[in-house]
Amino acid sequence: MDGKTNTKLMSAFTLIEVLVVISITAVLAALLMPVLSSAKVASYKASSMSDLKQTFTASNLYSNDYDDRVPYAVDDCDWRDLCRSAVDPTLWQTIQQNHIPAFSQALRPYGFNRALFRIPVGQGPEYYETSGTSYAYGLVLSSAPLQPLETHACPYFFERGANFWNGGVSDSNLEPGERWLTLYFDGLVKYALYADVYDRVDECRTSYTN
Repeated sequence: MDGKTNTKLMSAFTLIEVLVVISITAVLAALLMPVLSSAKVASYKASSMSDLKQTFTASNLYSNDYDDRVPYAVDDCDWRDLCRSAVDPTLWQTIQQNHIPAFSQALRPYGFNRALFRIPVGQGPEYYETSGTSYAYGLVLSSAPLQPLETHACPYFFERGANFWNGGVSDSNLEPGERWLTLYFDGLVKYALYADVYDRVDECRTSYTN
């Protein structure tokens, strides 16, 4: 009887052993959390970059059918009368009078899914729900020749707001090192300095929009 009792006691964990196991588990979890978080960020980046690449492919198919011109469309946000471009205060009336479609509508026949305009995290979902897109279109009005836009490295689409992988700051607190995911007219997708993106957008809108 005593032998069986001793065997049971020896096979059980002591309180100290349990605490040691819990401590080791907590340390391992603390070490793994940053790794997992970094992996998630990398996944979001890869997914968003892939979506922009697909957007570029669809727009190229459109351009091939329309004399190498940018799709005759406007930013989905402008089409919804939510952005009201400061460059052209009569944009909404122009859209209505000329039946200019939203960018996602123009590319629909080329297999484009509007969900490609949705950044999955950060401010992406918020902008998507209110504006119809997580990105800003680089041109106010379109149907511009594609070649000059390619040559001058004009931004095609760029993030509408800073996301957590870019520092998580608001539009009003952008820092010089802030980078936004950007698709260019030559098909390049990269995280560009926001100041460079805005400078190029202004120049391209002034020089190449119709």
